[in-house]
Amino acid sequence: MGSRKGVRCGQCNSLERTRFLKLLLDKYDFPRPGIRVLHLAPEKSLFDVLTGKNVKYDPVDIEPKNFPFCLCASSIFAWMLQNYRRTIMI
Repeated sequence: MGSRKGVRCGQCNSLERTRFLKLLLDKYDFPRPGIRVLHLAPEKSLFDVLTGKNVKYDPVDIEPKNFPFCLCASSIFAWMLQNYRRTIMI
């Protein structure tokens, strides 16, 4: 990592793929209020955007100690079956 220069945003430090996903979310007005979003391996910049929406947002990572804003993914599939019937995963 780090071989490409100048790919991070100067304001939010995000990569171009994260900025592109944000552009798509804005274009399609997603997520809409009331929807539930499961975000696997969440980027901090998208976490900041999605927590500001009126949605049930669950950021999940296999190493949550590295990302204090995440839930632990060690038993994610059993948890998903209990909590997500119609799921949008990012």
